[in-house]
Amino acid sequence: MNIEVSFKSWFCPAMLVLAISASFWAFLFGFDPQAPITWFYWGLLPGAPFALLGIHAFRAEVLKPGEYIGAAIGGLIACAPYLWLYVDTLFYSGGGANIGLGILLLGVVAYFPILMVLGAAIGRNLT
Repeated sequence: MNIEVSFKSWFCPAMLVLAISASFWAFLFGFDPQAPITWFYWGLLPGAPFALLGIHAFRAEVLKPGEYIGAAIGGLIACAPYLWLYVDTLFYSGGGANIGLGILLLGVVAYFPILMVLGAAIGRNLT
C-alpha cells in the first residue's frame, strides 16, 4: 500500500505537467488561427491522454505502476509525429509539403490510444 501512495504522489503530478507541456509546445509550434481544427489537433490532443492517465492513476483503487509507466511511454511514442513535424519544418529542403508526414499526423487520433494500451500491456508483463 505504501508503494502505491508514493507512486501516486509523483506519477499523477508528472502526468499533469506532461499533459500541459505537450499541449503547450504542440500548440505553440503548430497552431493556425484560420483553422478551428487546430484547437483539437494542436491544443487538446497531445496532452489529453496524459491528463486522463494521471487522473485515472489518482482515482484507481488497485494501482500497478508498470501499467501506468508503460502507458505513459506509449503516449510519448505517439507524440513523435508532432516533434517530427516541427523538425521537418526547420530542415525540410524539398519543394511543397511533406504529404506523408501530414497523413501520419492525421492518424494520431487512432494510434494514441492503441500505443498507450499496448504500453500498458507490456508494462504489466514486465512487473
